Amino acid sequence: IEFLKLPCDKIHLLYRNANSPKVAVDLSESVTKTEGIEQGCQVKGRLKVPKVRGILEVSLNHAGDVNDQQQQQLHGSTGWDQVMAFDASHVVNKLSFGKTFGSRDPLDKHEGKRDDGPYQYQYQVKVVPTSFTSLGLDKINHDEYSATYYYKKTEDPRKSFGLFQSVEMPGLYIRFEFSPISIAKREVKRTFLQFLTSVCAVVGGVYAAAGLIDMTLHGVVSAKKID
Repeated sequence: IEFLKLPCDKIHLLYRNANSPKVAVDLSESVTKTEGIEQGCQVKGRLKVPKVRGILEVSLNHAGDVNDQQQQQLHGSTGWDQVMAFDASHVVNKLSFGKTFGSRDPLDKHEGKRDDGPYQYQYQVKVVPTSFTSLGLDKINHDEYSATYYYKKTEDPRKSFGLFQSVEMPGLYIRFEFSPISIAKREVKRTFLQFLTSVCAVVGGVYAAAGLIDMTLHGVVSAKKID
């Protein structure tokens, strides 16, 4: 994922289990961060997370108790200045679950960019455990997924006298869950007898269609001769 306007030292990749969403674990050391040529930062790596509902996020939060940090961080005008300056515009170059083998996933090359202020970028990802077995190759576990997304602008409560609870904190949030149903794909080779049966079925269908057309044309010509 490439963040277009955030420097690498501002990016903290956190994981939260849906069963205990208030506690965040910092996974920043598990990824590689590369500074952009002019600005921004590219984050790349592989993460190992439990197969339960969870959240990956890049925001102003750090590891620990998220709620306590937000209350301390947003106390006073300085905290809100940091919030309004946190621009998580990004491009998802590649997001996959399991091994990859050249397939394109739904969020690949997806752009999340807004120029009118900080936004909360939310992605809802439904993962279906999938395995693929090819002829002469080992089984590959490449989980397929579907994704929906929405963006919510962060409004400055100092201008509208809003409450803290009504403010959408800016950042990137990927909420994922695994389906209890799995899919197994397997490449098989047909025998010569199966191939011959298919050929005979095709030939028989063509012959039957040709006979029907001939019967129809014969009926039309005979009717004209009678007239």
